[in-house]
Amino acid sequence: MRYHNSISFKRCEGTIKETEILIAEDDAISAQWMKDILTSQGYSVDHAPDGQKALEMYSANRYLVVITDIEMPVMGGEELIDHLVGTGDDPVIIVETVHQEVSLIIDIMKKGVYDYIVKPLDPQDISIKINRAFETAKLRKMKYITEREKVIRLENQLEWYRWKERYDKRSHGQYDKNIFKNLVTNFSQGSGIGTLVTLFNLLLATSEKKGDQCVFDAQIMDLLHQNIKIAEKVLDTFSYMNSIISGDIHMEQISCGELYNLVAGVIAELESLAEIKQQKFLLSDPKSIYSHMFLSVNKDCMYRALHELLINACKFSEKGSNIFVLMDAQESEFMVSIISRPQADENGRVGIPPEYENIIFEPFCRMTKSVYEEYRTLDFGLGLSAVEKIIQKHGGRVYVNNIINHSDITRDPVLNVNFTFILPVGS
Repeated sequence: MRYHNSISFKRCEGTIKETEILIAEDDAISAQWMKDILTSQGYSVDHAPDGQKALEMYSANRYLVVITDIEMPVMGGEELIDHLVGTGDDPVIIVETVHQEVSLIIDIMKKGVYDYIVKPLDPQDISIKINRAFETAKLRKMKYITEREKVIRLENQLEWYRWKERYDKRSHGQYDKNIFKNLVTNFSQGSGIGTLVTLFNLLLATSEKKGDQCVFDAQIMDLLHQNIKIAEKVLDTFSYMNSIISGDIHMEQISCGELYNLVAGVIAELESLAEIKQQKFLLSDPKSIYSHMFLSVNKDCMYRALHELLINACKFSEKGSNIFVLMDAQESEFMVSIISRPQADENGRVGIPPEYENIIFEPFCRMTKSVYEEYRTLDFGLGLSAVEKIIQKHGGRVYVNNIINHSDITRDPVLNVNFTFILPVGS
């Protein structure tokens, strides 16, 4: 399905709202006065009337800076600070206080507070301290993302060692009513090669020899046949990635219009998969300039990359949502963007966490443990890595990020995930 529309998207750092500062203050006049000062300086600000509401708002939107009064109803500032500090990606906290006693201020600062401002508030003092707080907040966020990225890399490596150890320790001689359920579960989780080892051992342990022939259980043979197909797909993927990385691929000159038609063809093939969750592909209109701009492309490789990205969008997008496929040409580049509204994963995350943006294209990187049998994909964490290798072979680049969709003026902006690849245009 094609469409012609003006769509406004904006880069997002992982949350639906782009609000930067949260003010926890029970005095509405003071809160509004401070909010006016900060918004006039370009900051985006939210206000909570007490600590409990502030905590709820912070849980929904990780603010970079929190300004809190100490004395508030329902939940005071000190209790709010206790909840906010030690979460791993702590906000930078600034405390408002009418107290000037050194001992009290020191006790508050010991809780992990960055700075304090004394009432009555001075606009210049607020401005200076907020600017400093944001410098610190950005450094903290970068440190947190870097540390989380290291942990995720290690977890992805360890997952494969655990997988091997699990199968090495399995008791292959045991044959009970649960064995098929366990095997099917492992098969569904993309463990085709490891399950083959288990199945062969189980086959030997349960086979019955009759003369020159052996009789095998039909269920085991069915599972064996299924896992052979999975193993073949895995080996084919590895072989294909190796050929992309190690060898040269044949390129041919095609127009941007031909690439547009290739994208449209892949979309048409995948419409049946989009129907699984009642999704729709919306393809932007072609431009006349496409027929006069040319690219060096391997059509088979580009087909695989597009196929992977579009299925990925179907698997991880909300039911009933639209998947936008936007194309555009500049003087020296051709861009393809696949934009979708993500569903929450098993951990409640929506979109791409910042710590995953740099590693999501690495082999065996999986943000979720879910598998999607109905899409007939391996779910090994190889697909996006293959996409990156293909685009790089074409001299292009690919990236993923969260963006804010402002296209529907009848509703609040929503978070979308954007996969974009850019290819160089020749003469």
